[in-house]
Amino acid sequence: MLVHPDAVPDRRLVRAQLLFAAREGCRDDLAFELADAAGSAQLDPFPSVNPICRPMDVVLDVEGPAGILSAERVAAALAGIVDGVDGLAHADLSGALVGSPQHLIKGPWSNLRYLYLMRRKADVSRDAYLDHYFHRHSDFARHLKSVSAYNQIHVDPAASKDLARQLGMGVHQVDSVSELSFESVEGFFAGMEPEAAGAAEDELTFVDRANSVSFVLADTPLRAGGVTTT
Repeated sequence: MLVHPDAVPDRRLVRAQLLFAAREGCRDDLAFELADAAGSAQLDPFPSVNPICRPMDVVLDVEGPAGILSAERVAAALAGIVDGVDGLAHADLSGALVGSPQHLIKGPWSNLRYLYLMRRKADVSRDAYLDHYFHRHSDFARHLKSVSAYNQIHVDPAASKDLARQLGMGVHQVDSVSELSFESVEGFFAGMEPEAAGAAEDELTFVDRANSVSFVLADTPLRAGGVTTT
């Protein structure tokens, strides 16, 4: 198994994640403004997976030690950037998440990153959701041979709501984020073993798939307010 049954999530790190929903026709300009590199975050080969929900276009991440990286510090560091792209992104459709990253497959990260913003089913408690996600659902990642790295972000509802409020962003009620790295989309699908197909069936037991969303982004590092983001 990828995670031992007695393992507990690591809370020593905190990840703050800002997810921007571009206005129509502004995706390239938004990527340029945020990453100083036109064309980043343009790849989205998964529109049919969750057709109801809108994918995000550009994502900024800040990760640091718990107790130091608070919602207030992130807001202070990135508020200027968020305000600067107000004309290019819809704040109410953009998101702010804060949570504990679990680095479960610690391999090299390519410039392609698959993100899956997951919400739990109405009849599943948050504790039960995270327990199943961490101890059981994570094991399906072992069968994705093309995946070089895999993280889970266990989202903190209160901290996410606080950061979203401070930055004026509308989306924050996400329970977890799955994050996978791979070299190519074609390789990602080709590298799936038969056992990995059970992941979708397992999700039906605890994930509100109709209101979750997955997408792929191309990462470009930048500097913002004294912290490194991607």
